[in-house]
Amino acid sequence: MFWRYDYYLEFDNDTAQLIYLDKNDIPVVPGKTYNVDLKANHLISRGIGLGYTYQFTPELAGRFRLNYLTASEMMDGDLKGHISTDATTYSGDLKLDYGYSEDILLDRAEESVRGKGYSLDLDLFWQLTDRLNLAFHGRDVYSRIRWKDLTYTTATATTDRISYGDDGTLQSIPGVDGAEGYRNHTQRLPERYHLKANYSLNSRWSTDAEVFAYDEHYFPRVALNRHWGDMKLQASYDFEAEAFGIGLRNRYVQFLLRADDTDWEKAKALELLLSLGIRY
Repeated sequence: MFWRYDYYLEFDNDTAQLIYLDKNDIPVVPGKTYNVDLKANHLISRGIGLGYTYQFTPELAGRFRLNYLTASEMMDGDLKGHISTDATTYSGDLKLDYGYSEDILLDRAEESVRGKGYSLDLDLFWQLTDRLNLAFHGRDVYSRIRWKDLTYTTATATTDRISYGDDGTLQSIPGVDGAEGYRNHTQRLPERYHLKANYSLNSRWSTDAEVFAYDEHYFPRVALNRHWGDMKLQASYDFEAEAFGIGLRNRYVQFLLRADDTDWEKAKALELLLSLGIRY
């Protein structure tokens, strides 16, 4: 049985800079055009998973798990457009299309929504030699969360409100125009993949080469491990995030902290993992 909190945001540099300037009350740069491209995928769910492990050969094993989810909170959609600035004013166009359990942008009254769905996890373990093994972990490799009568909003905002008709007359359009309603919606969770090769140098030391993929983003990593029985101390580096990590693991506890700065308020990459497990 499980409880999940997923929050995934994709945005470009201009969007991140605009939000930073707004939240810190810093003036925007005059004479600049900011592209706005923001996608959100959020889900709070709980459910149950049923898994099965199969030994294909003495060296190759696989594990499959099907998860059933029920959810009551979500957000799925995007905001696109551009904003241009000068010394005293701004102009631009924005388009919004998203479904939600709570409208955080236009303050629509919150209503109860509920979704049901499933996801598939896949693991493969391959012992190539006595010293070298490969492991593949796929999470949400296929997922569908279906929502019935989901609350949604579509809207456009523009500062270019005046245009000319075919007969040369001036036409005025609304600054903000949109619709609120209900629709059926299918939400997909971002896939997560780990592909790791582990090479044992001796009984005390081993190395890892790993690629972590989250949706369409890839993070190559290397690690050096020190072993004491079933306990492992790890030092790692993520090339894409330019982040160092340190971790500790045994058969019951796993801990990992990875960041690109020792000051967490300045860090652009921060990863924390803590898990507790009981083996029977």
